Amino acid sequence: MQPKGPYRLLGWSLGGPLAAMVAARLEKQAQEVSLLALVDPYIPGSGQTNEDDWRKDFTAFVSVILPSISSELVANSAHEAPRKEPSETELAIMLERLLASDAAYGREGYAALGGEELARTFCVARHLKRLSLKTDALHRLSCEADCLWSEGRPQEERQALTHQVGQAPRRAIETSEDHFSIVASDSLLLQVAEKLQEVAQREAIVDEQELV
Repeated sequence: MQPKGPYRLLGWSLGGPLAAMVAARLEKQAQEVSLLALVDPYIPGSGQTNEDDWRKDFTAFVSVILPSISSELVANSAHEAPRKEPSETELAIMLERLLASDAAYGREGYAALGGEELARTFCVARHLKRLSLKTDALHRLSCEADCLWSEGRPQEERQALTHQVGQAPRRAIETSEDHFSIVASDSLLLQVAEKLQEVAQREAIVDEQELV
């Protein structure tokens, strides 16, 4: 779709280090990354994710995508499942049962998706988590990152990001949103729109100078 830069990248949670890795690969190819936005990113090697319990991840996943379902019902569903992590098909059946009990089922957002799609989404997230646990650190970057942190994010994790990529963020903003609600917040959308406009103006000036 776009064989040449400048590129604009944004990643949230595990998508944060993924976006940084993509930026590193593009820079290695002598491409320009004009925007790297990291939204409350996972920091490899920070101990942020120090356990791998599918039940806890499943409960957190459902609490975010289907908030109207009682946490007790979700916990019971996960507890009744086999101790070994269920297959995608088994997860789909569990999610279909939970969806059937949800008053918002079929209306909008995640509630409009079926159990199979949600199970696939969860399995992808679990796969990314396992990969992230194997990653020790990010590569150093030439481009500067813009970071949006959720309130209360430990300072040592923010410093770890600076140390790994080799420089402090160009701009660091803290919001009152938590890790999950931050991606749907108006403040994030406004910040992204502002940054895209700023980058577009800067790129337009560069294009004009090159034409001259």
